[in-house]
Order: sequence, then C-alpha cells, then structure tokens
Amino acid sequence: LGEPAVTEEQVHKMAQTVLSQILTPDMVTAEKMKAVFEYVRARVHYTGASNKTDWRREAIRGNQEGRGDCFTVYSLTRALLDELQVPYMSVTRRGGATRHYWLIVNIGTGWYHFDPLISRVHKHKCFMWTNQQCKVKPYFWRFYEDNFPPIATELFDYDAVVQAEREGRLP
Repeated sequence: LGEPAVTEEQVHKMAQTVLSQILTPDMVTAEKMKAVFEYVRARVHYTGASNKTDWRREAIRGNQEGRGDCFTVYSLTRALLDELQVPYMSVTRRGGATRHYWLIVNIGTGWYHFDPLISRVHKHKCFMWTNQQCKVKPYFWRFYEDNFPPIATELFDYDAVVQAEREGRLP
C-alpha cells in the first residue's frame, strides 16, 4: 500500500529540530544559508536513488537515513528554507539523461543558484552561484532561464553580505 503521507507538521518539526542544532540566535540570513548548505551537503550521502513522488516524505527520509540523490538534497533543503522563510524557486534540469533538482534563492541580494549536492559527478560547491559559475558543469545546471527571474551576475561575496546584513543595509 505504500508509505503513509508525511504531514506539513512532521516536516515543520523536523526542520525546527535541524535548525535548532545548526543555527545560533545571532546569525544573519547569509550565515543561516551557509549553515543549511553545509548541513545538507554533509548529511545526505549520494546514492543515486530517491522516491520522487513526495518531496516532504523525501526530506524526512533523507534527513533520517542520510542518503539519497539530488531530489533528496533538494527536498531537505526546501524544508529548511521553508522554515527560514527564505524566498526560493524550484529548478529542474533541462534535457539530460536524468533529472536534476536544485533551487534558486534570494536573500535580498538577487537570485542565486543553491545546490548542496555532492556527487560522483562533481564536487563543486554551488553556494549562491551565478549562471556563469554554473557553466563549470554546463549540462548539470542547464535550465529554462525564461521560466525564472534573472539570476544575479555579480559573484556572491559572502563576507560583504554578512557585513551588510549586520549593518542593516539589506532588506
């Protein structure tokens, strides 16, 4: 009969638990994003398999079991960003032999690619990347750009953004 559905409340509780372990009260959004990125990247060991029928179920399974694929990474990341109320959009690769899932996010500095996946295919850290940076693996992060807001062209300067947030210079 399959696994029972996962409720919003279960996802909320899981995300709250994770965030309480990886965040501190003094963190600004950029620091929270880095903590989420590093957590998901370290937590989900790439096995190339997931259940793509329910992102909520996959987020919980991936966090509990610590294994999955890009959809698992995407799902767990999405659950944590929902909890942080960070604006994001879901992205799926255009073309290719297999699907790939990741997110673009906007923390007040423009839209950037956010993909904590580490796989056999690449070891790149796609943290707040521009389209140009994603061209390091052109087939991997290829997407229908017309379906999304423009992606930032300036490299994301983590330290400068953290400083700007601390000084109240970001929305």
